[in-house]
Amino acid sequence: EVDKEKNRLIFSERHVSEAEELANKAEALDSVQAGTIYEGVVSGVMHFGLFVTVEVPVEGTKTVGHVEGLVHISEISWEKVTHPKEFHSVGDRLKVRVLGIDEKTGKLNLSIKQLSDDPWKVIADKYQVGTTVEGVVSRVEPFGVFVNVETGIDGLIHSSKLEEGHSLKKGEHITVNVESVDPDQRRMSLSLVLTEVPLGYK
Repeated sequence: EVDKEKNRLIFSERHVSEAEELANKAEALDSVQAGTIYEGVVSGVMHFGLFVTVEVPVEGTKTVGHVEGLVHISEISWEKVTHPKEFHSVGDRLKVRVLGIDEKTGKLNLSIKQLSDDPWKVIADKYQVGTTVEGVVSRVEPFGVFVNVETGIDGLIHSSKLEEGHSLKKGEHITVNVESVDPDQRRMSLSLVLTEVPLGYK
């Protein structure tokens, strides 16, 4: 901007840097392929997911384009995610896998959990019917108690299988018996292995 009356010139570095950044972003988007793993920084944490600024090397150059992407809450972990803030904060540096590109917005659809294999794929071999395992109570619902036996694997003790008056609390370590496993439906049915004689037992 030129102000002749005040003999003053006003400059903007932002207009130049943003133009360069936009050009790099467009070139970076052309370089992105589904399935590729990139590094990025968490730029926002919302109840529905994580916004991540992904660093994409521009093909044929030494420059890096910054492209915004979203890790939907369902793609953060194989574990149940109540809120993304339980897993990451703004400024966290992490790796993400590109699931696809939203052509309308120019943003990336990303995943963190797909950097590792789905634990339910091998669950039937690891936890055969009749197996006794250690677990931690992850959720208590009116219809039963969910027990985490390993990362991403929660089984259910149905309320009908719990002794009356025998209450379990979140975070409690217990021993359970595997009654059935359905990898396709991602379900595991458990029963409680009592380590103490119930009160009133004769």
